[in-house]
Amino acid sequence: MSLTVARLHKALGSLVEAGHGRKPVCINKETFRHPCEMDGAVVLGVEAVVGPEWIGTADDDGGQKMNADGSESGRHVVILIGSDSPTSPELDRMVEKAWQRFEKALQTPTPAAAPQPQGKDSNER
Repeated sequence: MSLTVARLHKALGSLVEAGHGRKPVCINKETFRHPCEMDGAVVLGVEAVVGPEWIGTADDDGGQKMNADGSESGRHVVILIGSDSPTSPELDRMVEKAWQRFEKALQTPTPAAAPQPQGKDSNER
């Protein structure tokens, strides 16, 4: 099933509420494939949003970039998964986990608006 604007909004909203609003958004390029790409099919659907996930950073020669302390260099990102992707157990797990999280977020009621103070409005002069 393709990701709709409403589901994308809900998913991104839940990430912002969880404090991940400043995380970069990336795509998993391997999951955006279509047999007609050579014929010009360049607009492909999104299946899910996963993350934040930690991804390692490559250095200049394609190896794993290392920090000065010897640890792997990387960052946490939110990842868009394509809908025309080859299936794999890892990808299936990521998509299923994302859909469960989004369905749970859709079932969570939104908080009620805060009551307005009685009396003069602070914008009135």
